[in-house]
Amino acid sequence: MSENEIELQRWSDVLTSLESHLEVALRQAADATPVTALHPWEIPGGLGPMPAELVERASLLLTEQAKAIVKFRQFRLLTAQHLSAVRDIMGPHQLDTSYYLDIAG
Repeated sequence: MSENEIELQRWSDVLTSLESHLEVALRQAADATPVTALHPWEIPGGLGPMPAELVERASLLLTEQAKAIVKFRQFRLLTAQHLSAVRDIMGPHQLDTSYYLDIAG
């Protein structure tokens, strides 16, 4: 393999890793399943400039990440609203009483 091919493969692997992290996070959010911890992504050392062949792929990934950030902010806001409603109903000393919370109406 030439040096350019090795660099192209290394960058492709980086993008694949980022795409995989995004896919897992979006799937967990969509399924409302408990979120498993993703290993923090770390920038691999020794990467040179991104090969031109991968710029379009990286741009699409960046766009999808931006969309995901908007979704996660919406999820966070909705969750905060739900928690606030529950706190408003359940005073600090009312843990022994059952409550019905109508979230549809």
